[in-house]
Amino acid sequence: MYSGYVLELGTNDLPYQNLIDDLLLRFGIVFLLTVVILTTIVYFRSRKLTKPIQELARKTETISTENLDQTIEITGSLELDLLSKNFNSMMQKLRHSYENLEEKVVERTQELQEQKLIVESKNHEIVESIQYARFIQQALLPLESEIQESFDENAFVYYAPKDIIAGDFFWFEKRNTISWFAVADCTGHGVPGAMVSVLCINALYQSLASDENRNTGELLDHVRELVVQTLTKEARSVKDGMDISLARFDHETNVLQWTGANNPLWIFRGEEILVTSPDKQPVGQFDGAKPFTTHEIQLQANDWMILFSDGYADQFGGPKNKKYKYATFKDFIQAHKEKSGSELKACLKEEFEAWKGQHEQTDDVCVMGIKLV
Repeated sequence: MYSGYVLELGTNDLPYQNLIDDLLLRFGIVFLLTVVILTTIVYFRSRKLTKPIQELARKTETISTENLDQTIEITGSLELDLLSKNFNSMMQKLRHSYENLEEKVVERTQELQEQKLIVESKNHEIVESIQYARFIQQALLPLESEIQESFDENAFVYYAPKDIIAGDFFWFEKRNTISWFAVADCTGHGVPGAMVSVLCINALYQSLASDENRNTGELLDHVRELVVQTLTKEARSVKDGMDISLARFDHETNVLQWTGANNPLWIFRGEEILVTSPDKQPVGQFDGAKPFTTHEIQLQANDWMILFSDGYADQFGGPKNKKYKYATFKDFIQAHKEKSGSELKACLKEEFEAWKGQHEQTDDVCVMGIKLV
């Protein structure tokens, strides 16, 4: 049916394929070698950079006040040379600064030690002077036994200065059948208060010596005149003085005269508490001053007379660090009034110390109790 020629074409590309494979193989080998060489170069270059930095970090960690001689020698590049130079310069400056600081510390320590010795010496002198002042002040105060001789052993005085010497004081003087006694609180405490107390004690003795027939109000008026005259000199005026509870007792009639300057009088009679209010003015310079009031009270057997300053009731303490207060003070005495004088005194001291606890004492404390038998 069909007749003709058939043309068959053939080709052989094997040599080209082999050439391509050979080129790819060579390229791969060259690429791998290049990568290996570059990695090796980078590794050694990085080692050359990081090793000095690691050495710097290590030496930095070992720096202390006992090891300031650290130095490093880093070479390899301008930056590393500069880093090494700056580090060594910094260590040198730090070492010199520390050496200078040590010298200054030694000098300052020596100066402080010398100043400490001077302060200790001066403090010792001051304390010795204050201790001697305390002996002088105590010499002006009556003995508790003097009061007990005029009344009985139930009389007591609880006296607790805040500092070595005090602004509070108690006073007692007997003339024939008349006993004068008082508890006073002078302005301030410590040395200033003690100086004012000496002045006021002297004024009480002078006033009584000039006229022992005065009543308590007249006596306190005269005491105020003496105090104001002493503390007012020309242009200099000191508004110091005292609060006081002053009593005059007649042993023949059992009549008590009493005058108060800001401090009241408590008399415990059975279940009753008689409170006599004071004049609201101090013994000292005071605007609107007026004559002091004299109160007369007929005492009965077993009456307790309690005279006091404000130090006991004003003491901070207790669980909430608050004032003890006069109401608590009054209730405590009422609850223990059947005890003897020495026992009541011990109870007052124990109660005060327990209330104060670890707190600082607020003020001087003075409480005088006399029981009429």
